[in-house]
Formats: sequence, structure tokens, C-alpha cells
Amino acid sequence: MPPHQTDATVIDFPVPRIRRGTLPTQPRTLIIRAVLRRAGADVFRHFATSDVMPMTEFQQVLLTCFGFDEHLPGASCAWDFHTRTAVAGHSDYLHMHLKEPGDKATFVWGLWQINLEVIDCYVRDDDAPRTMCIGGTGGLFTDEPDIDAINAKLSGSDSIRATLSSTRTEVRELIGRSGIFDFIPLLQALKLSDAVNTHDHGMDVLDTLPVEEDPMARDAFWVTVMALASLADPEIGNLVTEDTMQALGWTGHDGQPLTAAGARGLCTQSLRLLEQVGGYGTDAESPVARLGVYRRLLAAGECDGTDT
Repeated sequence: MPPHQTDATVIDFPVPRIRRGTLPTQPRTLIIRAVLRRAGADVFRHFATSDVMPMTEFQQVLLTCFGFDEHLPGASCAWDFHTRTAVAGHSDYLHMHLKEPGDKATFVWGLWQINLEVIDCYVRDDDAPRTMCIGGTGGLFTDEPDIDAINAKLSGSDSIRATLSSTRTEVRELIGRSGIFDFIPLLQALKLSDAVNTHDHGMDVLDTLPVEEDPMARDAFWVTVMALASLADPEIGNLVTEDTMQALGWTGHDGQPLTAAGARGLCTQSLRLLEQVGGYGTDAESPVARLGVYRRLLAAGECDGTDT
């Protein structure tokens, strides 16, 4: 099997953001007023954001809303997020510290301080954007904010659309249902638009996968493939599988969360076929060759029955 011409480096796939026991029963949208105090005139931003956002992502939202990302590109400062009673860990989620109207916190980035207050909250709609700037006055680097430009950066809409358009339809739908958009950087790193034609090398079996018809089994197969495609160590791969299946709403017969082994057990026939072409198992091909297999599986096109 000729390798795809790329380095076989481990894709920096984050440890799954959705941890058992960390999600609220009903994710909510928080409307937050953010005020950056400075001499002369304060700078205000109002934005809506998901309360299940990790703190590492939330600090990037704040930097984008206030223009630090554009005017101080590459700047790296120590940051801190605290309420009156607690300091947020970098692995925490926003809802652990801001939940209801009136809740307040302070974000510190280098010498800058931003005061935050929740002014409204409501149960999230399935179609709600993850975060959106809805207004503001003043600016650190400009007279007034360009709200449309801020939201374009927050959504990464062009980049995300381009990535998803090159992704198999069933996988796109799975990502949307799970709400785990950490898969987007993984798919971008795989460069699915560069998927090679491997018909001449005994790979036609990939066109048939997954062979299972049960929706949960098909989800289990695609989640397993994306975990494998990250080239992460088995422990991280298992966490990816378990947390994603939970986010999709699948459980075992006993109502308990599925283990990674349990998820793989749902799609054993497809995994055996994947093993035959070197994409799985103890005798799997080299990392470079495996990436070619995963790229072919996940890419829209010939092996996607709904995309041409």
C-alpha cells in the first residue's frame, strides 16, 4: 500500500471536552456584558455564548471580541479567570463559574482586566451559534467595533464550511448531532480534499463501510475511525470514543454510558474489514499508510453514497 505523501505526525486532538458529570442537564446560552476598563473611556462588548464552553476556548472568545487577536497577533500572556469565591482552572467549563443573571467574574490577560456579568440566560436552541458578539462600543485599537468581522472570526464560518464540505455526509451529520466541534481541527489536519484514489490497491472495501445498518453501530464506527485518525495513544482514543458516544445520546442496554470497547463491539464486522486493509488491529500498517485509509474513509466523494 503506497503511503500518502505526508508526515505521519500525531494530530493534536484535544482531550475530549465533554466529560461525564461536567455537562449541565440542559446547556444554556449566556448573555454576557464584558467591560474592559481603561483611562478615558471603557470598552464594552455584549455577546451570547454556550455555557458548556471550556475556559481555554472562552478566553479566545474574549480576545477576539476585544481585538487582541488581530492587533496583537501571536501575543502570549498569562491569563486568569476568577469569581468572588473561586479561581477557574484551565480545564474548567464556563457553566461551573457563570450560570445565572447577576453572576460576575473577572478575566485578566497580562496587564488587561475585563469585568464580566451575566445579564440573561436561556436554554440553548439546537441551531444556536456557539458564540456571537451582539453589540459593543469603543475599542482599544479602533474607534468602534466591527461586529460582523468579529463574528466572522468567532464562527470561523468560511474555514469550517470548507472543511465540512470535503467531509463525508454521515460524518458531517454526526459532528452536528454531537456538538463536539473539536473534530473540525482533526479533519482540517487530515486535508480531506487531498484524499487519494486507492482503487488500484485493494481498497475498494472502504466504499462499503460501515456495513452495519443500526444507527448506533454506524455512529460507533465513525467515532472509532476519527479516534484512530488522531493517532493518539489508546487512552485518549478511548476517551474520544466514550465521550462522543455519550454526547450523541447512546447508552448501553443497562442505561449506563458505553465504554470504548462496547462501542467497538457494535461495529465488529466493519472493523474486521478495516483490519484487512491495514487500518486497524495489531497488524495495522504504518501511521502514514493508515492516514491514507482514514482520509479515504472520511472524505466526501467516491466512497460517500450521498456526495459526488
